[in-house]
Amino acid sequence: MPKAFSDREKKIIKKKLLEKGKEYFRIFGLKKTNIGELTKSIGIAKGTFYNFYKSKEKLFLDILEKVEQDHVDFLSKEITNIDKSPKDIFKFFLKYRYNVIETEPIIKMLLTSDEMDYLFRILPETTRINFIRRKIDNEYMIQFNKKWQEDGLLKKIDPEILANLYRIFAVISIGKEHVGKSKINETIDLLIDILADYLIIPSE
Repeated sequence: MPKAFSDREKKIIKKKLLEKGKEYFRIFGLKKTNIGELTKSIGIAKGTFYNFYKSKEKLFLDILEKVEQDHVDFLSKEITNIDKSPKDIFKFFLKYRYNVIETEPIIKMLLTSDEMDYLFRILPETTRINFIRRKIDNEYMIQFNKKWQEDGLLKKIDPEILANLYRIFAVISIGKEHVGKSKINETIDLLIDILADYLIIPSE
């Protein structure tokens, strides 16, 4: 780190890089985001960027991790505070996850082959492996499944299989042109109802 920056200044710069980086990635995507334009927008030299991140891809991974964690934290809090039946809470859980895929560009761009192919070509092998194994969202889904199964609310199905099942919504989001875009919301609502009816154990 350059000695010209105090610890406070470094924190401010990194915060700005994360905030402005998220904005740029959302607008332009990963491939088209330009480091020079990004650094200019927050008032630092392009060379200063590399004192914080080795590449824009590393910045993107930091932003992705924070975005995922923010959504997990919000969902965890909301599920705890919702005063509804287990079935309604489960429906909220699934619908929220689908809406995140639909509305969060940082996450959605990972579902497009161009951005994923680009990211995997650029990342070093060790970083690529760690990216594949990242567990923020996956671990939360598995823990959610285990907790509800222990509480007798969810059928005893392998939690990892259930986590895979929830990812169907990502597949639908990517291929909704083929599924039937005009009725996609109704289709999602029906699928959620079917899953909730099958997976949630009725209270006695």
